[in-house]
Amino acid sequence: MKNYIRQCNLKKLSLVLTVLYLVSLIPLLILSWYNYPAADDFSMALETHLKYVQTGSMLHAFAENLAMTWHYYTKWMGYFTADFLMSMPPSVFGERFYMLGTWFLLGMFSFGTVYFMHALLVKAAGMNRYAVRCIAMLVMFITVQCMQEGSQRVEAFYWYAGAINYFFLYGLGLVYLGLLISAVYDESSRKRGYDVVMASVLGFLMGGANYMSALSCAIISALLLFYILLFKLNLTPADLQPEKNKRKRIKVLSIPAIMMLIGFACSCMSPGNQYRAVGLTAINPIKAIVISLYYTLSYAVGEWTTWSVLCLLLLTLPILWVMVRETSFRFQHPFVAVIFAYGMVSANITPPLYAEGNIAAGRIQSIFWAQYLLCLILVMGYLMGWFQRRIGYPVGVRKSEVNLSLSGSRFCAVLVILWIFGSSLSAGVNPYYYSATSAVTDLINGKAEAYAQQWKERYNVLHDSSVKNVEFGELTEKPELLFFSDISDDENDWANLAMCKYFRKNRIVRK
Repeated sequence: MKNYIRQCNLKKLSLVLTVLYLVSLIPLLILSWYNYPAADDFSMALETHLKYVQTGSMLHAFAENLAMTWHYYTKWMGYFTADFLMSMPPSVFGERFYMLGTWFLLGMFSFGTVYFMHALLVKAAGMNRYAVRCIAMLVMFITVQCMQEGSQRVEAFYWYAGAINYFFLYGLGLVYLGLLISAVYDESSRKRGYDVVMASVLGFLMGGANYMSALSCAIISALLLFYILLFKLNLTPADLQPEKNKRKRIKVLSIPAIMMLIGFACSCMSPGNQYRAVGLTAINPIKAIVISLYYTLSYAVGEWTTWSVLCLLLLTLPILWVMVRETSFRFQHPFVAVIFAYGMVSANITPPLYAEGNIAAGRIQSIFWAQYLLCLILVMGYLMGWFQRRIGYPVGVRKSEVNLSLSGSRFCAVLVILWIFGSSLSAGVNPYYYSATSAVTDLINGKAEAYAQQWKERYNVLHDSSVKNVEFGELTEKPELLFFSDISDDENDWANLAMCKYFRKNRIVRK
């Protein structure tokens, strides 16, 4: 076998992994054609949809959306950015546009991950861009394809009302962090000015995101302001002292950081939170922190880090070895890096634990999973860099293109073979093992088409203005990725009532 394996070129490998990631998304995007709204897609978008039906004007619908955002902010929940996005799903303009939600969600997640990792590792740390691209593609592939079966995938990729608030805004938060870094390391002053302005806008908007993503960004923003204060007072440790040409650039970052914290404060202190808190079971904040630290081990590390995840993470090791070799960064604080990353992952789930005492919702688990993987790969890279410096390995040699070592290439080849073999066994036993195999399975067996056909028949009735009292049978096909919830056999259930108002019916019930 060793006679057939040669040193792997990172530029070519990055291209292969990019194609692999994009191809793995194709079944998910095709499946979105069979997707239909559910639950909060009707209740949150009700007024916006009715305004569009009445006027036929997207401008009027947009104005109504702004009005409803203010209503929700003052009467229901504080995260105003999420309120705005949830109140205007693509289905407002026709149910067939609902499929676009999946494209938006996966697009923002992919763009945010690539942009953040390029800004942090290429612009700031000076690492090889092809190695960084390889790592980014592997992180995104694991995040999307190895996400747990069930509600995580549905609420991350297909149920718009939940996904736009969580998975989409998680990706937008990565763009915000990437802009902060770019505002320091971009060479053009004009580009840096653009970065600061966009970071200020996105920072305020991220303050109004779900409290998981908002808190993560708020922690980074607060630490950034603390760092700026330290070197203004000449209290910065020597190894953290910024370069002279970077000091003014870093000081300007106080603007987007403050904007982010202002947005977060507006969200936390909104009048709507007081109304919503009445129906929630809050727990002691100290207890919430302790549980979040435990859940990081219990869920993310213990339950979700499966054999396939471990195999793909091991595949990153030779690439990380080359990636950290080219930077002059010294990696002097491995213990601090591990503690900080662990704390960031745990802080991500503290808000829902504090407010509700659990993280049962799939949309919550989806960004918990995504942030865990991102922090894990960054820590692996940091520890790899620390180890290289510890053993005196020659570092700091930069090349535009590099090859993996022969031993590293063979290591990757063996892991790929093991992963393919294991995946064939796992997917053979459980065709829903990966997100892509789940989509392909329900496309081939006809579940997705049957599910969509049942919804088409429902919409034929719902769009018939002569029918005011509607009874539907239960959905007989429930694709693993598409089905979130159905209407109830109780006509007074909130989901039934929301659909009644949405389609201007007197009564809707499931037989």
